[in-house]
Amino acid sequence: MSKRKASENGKKLARHDNSLPGDGGSTKLIIAVTHKNEGQKQALRSISQNKITFISGVAGSGKTHIAVGWGLQEMLMHDRFDKLILTRPVVEAGESLGFLPGSAEDKIAPYMMPIFDILSQYVSDETIRELIEAKKVIILPIAYMRGRTFRKSYVVMDEAQNCTTQQMHLLLTRMGEDSKIVVTGDTEQSDLCYQRIKGDNGLQDAISRLKGIENIGFIELGYESCVRDPIINEIDAKYRIRKFELKKWNEAKASDEDSNREPKIFDYDQ
Repeated sequence: MSKRKASENGKKLARHDNSLPGDGGSTKLIIAVTHKNEGQKQALRSISQNKITFISGVAGSGKTHIAVGWGLQEMLMHDRFDKLILTRPVVEAGESLGFLPGSAEDKIAPYMMPIFDILSQYVSDETIRELIEAKKVIILPIAYMRGRTFRKSYVVMDEAQNCTTQQMHLLLTRMGEDSKIVVTGDTEQSDLCYQRIKGDNGLQDAISRLKGIENIGFIELGYESCVRDPIINEIDAKYRIRKFELKKWNEAKASDEDSNREPKIFDYDQ
């Protein structure tokens, strides 16, 4: 895929003469993760500089997108990590799918579709399959984390507002050397109430409990960071208990880069 064609599809990627799993050492995708606003810029900087980063905020603010994209970029471009480990609490949003057949990966697959949608914006479906087969991308249910140690791994827990305090404790204590954990979610969109455990919000608890610990970053993204249709800001504001400042879309869209230009590489370590 050419860089021009990738740009047409909204994918910020290019080719490089290094190997992908199983390609015989011919090509490697270079991922260029960029921020669209100041909030996302701060989130990427926090991921780069901290061992653990919590990114909370409103719907459509790009929490999962930048978390997954940065890890994929660092694994494919710089060999900084051996594995990209993705997880989500298996919690349904108010309706039950019943028994799901198959392996652990098959059972969690419906809940991971939003993350696969994000991966497909950076690399092809074929590349995703290759990375999974090579165990470079691993889908790991929280239920199977006990006893694991993540070494040279980049771990993303998405929709963390649906995990319990005990599950959050379990996840965070898996981290080994040369690893990072990024936790994303919206504290006010928890589905735990449907599981009759309302009030046990692992994300909210962790944000309150862990502040002040070195190498743990906390980023909160408001409506000014929203990159979806602007109407969802007004809709979300009507449902939200904690009020964020609701700016006009043309003000909220303030960015240091034009969406029509080629994306620039920003050094988030600085």
